[in-house]
Amino acid sequence: MKKPNILIIDDEPGIRKTLASIFEDERFKVFADEDAIAGIERLKKENIGVVFLDVLLPGMGGIDALEKIKKEFLYQYKDKIAAELPRVLFGGYEKLDKTLLSIKSKGISSAVAGNPGALGAARKHGFAIHGDFSLNITNPLAAREYENLGLISLTASFELTKKQVKSICAVVPVGVLAYGYLPLMIMRACPVGDCRACLSPEITDRLGNRFSLACTGRTPELLNCVPLFLADKQGDFTGIDFLTLYFTKESPGECLEVLNLYKTGQKMTGSITRGLYYRGVV
Repeated sequence: MKKPNILIIDDEPGIRKTLASIFEDERFKVFADEDAIAGIERLKKENIGVVFLDVLLPGMGGIDALEKIKKEFLYQYKDKIAAELPRVLFGGYEKLDKTLLSIKSKGISSAVAGNPGALGAARKHGFAIHGDFSLNITNPLAAREYENLGLISLTASFELTKKQVKSICAVVPVGVLAYGYLPLMIMRACPVGDCRACLSPEITDRLGNRFSLACTGRTPELLNCVPLFLADKQGDFTGIDFLTLYFTKESPGECLEVLNLYKTGQKMTGSITRGLYYRGVV
């Protein structure tokens, strides 16, 4: 796996030298700058994967630099970023409307929708809408209805077999969920207590399998204990327009590793599932 380039932004020469030496010994490519302005300019020119940023920098401080870096990144990749609409809503439509308006003002014009009830808000602000897997599209009739509602791409239900997915004929592109810890259920209350106070909540079944909870503080989502993985099975999905890799609990390094496996078509070590594509329930 290719290692990410590292940028160190610190006004102390000793700290820059020490950190650079540590990572260079591990064969990372390291860049170092003594102030925030130079570091931000470096980010524009180099492919940087990790930034070590001193908070107490002279001139532009670390916090201000972080905000500027976030804005620069957002602007650079705004055409590749989409707002993910909530899959369940218990009220809060006014807040959703304000959030979408703010997102649109930052130059992001696409949204991913897994809840039919949120489509109206996205259309209101002129978002190009992509249909997510939780729309549970299982047949051509459903696909056509969502096309009529203005969606520009659709992700088929992951409860279909490969053959059933390929039978969904649509004018817009149709894809499948090809990687991720599949969501098993969304709950109104957290089963382990207060989600907002829990850093990495899990529940364990009687066989010792550990299921993570993706918590937002309001609607915790139970994730499968092993990831769906199809990198080495991509040939079985020829004719499908796109594959979606759904990252939830992975670290940035793990995301990069998965991406590389899908680029090379290699197998993944450890326990995985092929989902229902090879079995099916509908």
